[in-house]
Amino acid sequence: MSGFSANWLSLRSDADARARSPRITARTAAWALARTRVTGRPLSIIDLGCGTGSNLRFLAPRLPVAQRWLLADHDAGLLALAAHSGTGCRRVRGVSTAAVDLATAPLDDLLADADLVTASALFDLVAPGWIARLLAALARPGRALLAVLSYDGRMTLSAADPFDAVVRRLVNEHQRTDKGFGRPALGPLAADWLCRQARLSGAHVLTASSDWRLAGGDQALQEAMLAGWAEAASAIAPQEADAIAAWHTRRLEALGKTGPASVVGHRDVLALW
Repeated sequence: MSGFSANWLSLRSDADARARSPRITARTAAWALARTRVTGRPLSIIDLGCGTGSNLRFLAPRLPVAQRWLLADHDAGLLALAAHSGTGCRRVRGVSTAAVDLATAPLDDLLADADLVTASALFDLVAPGWIARLLAALARPGRALLAVLSYDGRMTLSAADPFDAVVRRLVNEHQRTDKGFGRPALGPLAADWLCRQARLSGAHVLTASSDWRLAGGDQALQEAMLAGWAEAASAIAPQEADAIAAWHTRRLEALGKTGPASVVGHRDVLALW
């Protein structure tokens, strides 16, 4: 499974929180309240690919119920950071961690006690077969899946550059390469694919845009994003490396002069069984 550094996760944290769909968050909170009234116990939540714990930090104060979290990731360093994410919320009754490779983990066992499975910026990395395994393990009455911030292929930069479209095409092609979960990764198709397969498994599905809208205060994130795009584009089309490097330079210069805005398309998905 492809990993992300703590620095990158920190850079994107504020943009992620701003982007998340209020409608999906509110519907998740309403479902959580109804679920705990039925079970009479704290909500059991498993966060897949938890990183530094952004889902826990965002959701815990917004879910009006007692909660127990299991944070799952393959990176022990990130898990160590994530383990302390819920300490400031009184509704969190416990946080445990599991160091697992989600690509090969037995999902039936991992998800056995979950009411709610969450994941942030994960589903665009996975292959169709992995989603099939996940839904086979999860799709039971009373359970839910919240998959937020799946990249959907849209990227718009102000002060348009003629080479933007080329980079976007190459980045989206790179998104379909194997990210550790098999080939092809779903990349920009992830949210639509997940919605379709969840409905086929019997879920009621809600989805909404959760676009990054970046401006002057997000300069460090935009710089890192541009560097990542240039690297991904060059990996797909090494013969275009010089043109991509020139585009990257122009984009950084424009960012330094005007702090141009960026919109990067994402989707949130909530599936309820």
